Amino acid sequence: MSLANPAGEIPDSPRPGHISTARSAVSSGAEALKSIQERRYDLALMDCEMPGMDGFATTREIRRRESPGRHIPIVVLTARALPEDAARAAAAGMDAYLTKPIERDDLYATVAETLASAKSSDRSRSD
Repeated sequence: MSLANPAGEIPDSPRPGHISTARSAVSSGAEALKSIQERRYDLALMDCEMPGMDGFATTREIRRRESPGRHIPIVVLTARALPEDAARAAAAGMDAYLTKPIERDDLYATVAETLASAKSSDRSRSD
């Protein structure tokens, strides 16, 4: 799982300024929960298959812990390509769903759309 703060761009990004360079990587759901508790992130890239707590359970726990007005957009990256997998991801609280293998442009577009949607939602909540 990767957690990010939009600050610049991903190295080798074809579109400068498009996506973050400030990021953290964790290898389990428990590590993700600890990291989110210690630092504010603007986006999470979540794998469904992690040791211990899987991506679905981790996302449900992140959503349970979120404070009012603070929603961390979560993009799932998974090899699970069945329609019921997408429905399960949405039910867990994941904001976007990409199946592997993932094309770079698809990842960039999905992250940009998810961040824009989150910003729009934040603005509407503060009105």
